[in-house]
Amino acid sequence: MPYEIKRLEDENIVIITYSEPFDYRQDFDLIKDSIALQADNIKGPLVDIHDARNLNIDFSKLVSALAGALLNRKKNYPHLTRTTTMGVGEGTLFDLAKKAAAQDQYGGRNILLFNTNEEAIEMARKMLNEATITDNSE
Repeated sequence: MPYEIKRLEDENIVIITYSEPFDYRQDFDLIKDSIALQADNIKGPLVDIHDARNLNIDFSKLVSALAGALLNRKKNYPHLTRTTTMGVGEGTLFDLAKKAAAQDQYGGRNILLFNTNEEAIEMARKMLNEATITDNSE
């Protein structure tokens, strides 16, 4: 499987780790469905951390990834109203993906970007503890 989804024990943090071969057009629907199942078992705000450091990303894959992850709105994912998304990776293409994701046509998602999982988890814990993530699902 080109990805692994793991919830940190007793925390509202889900980590998705990507690996090759990853099909950007097909795998994102499976990932979104898996995250939704995890979210159903988590009360309150949720942080999902996407670790893409192991992917070989070029510009065309980035465009496919944005389309797969952000443009496909066929399914309703109610947990998104209470979710903060973080990314783990570095480089120009990751910065470009972050900026694109914030645009309305790509879903208007503000993605926080970190170089390591540890940095992302630390920020997620801080945000959850300080209640800076809101649950807008109600």
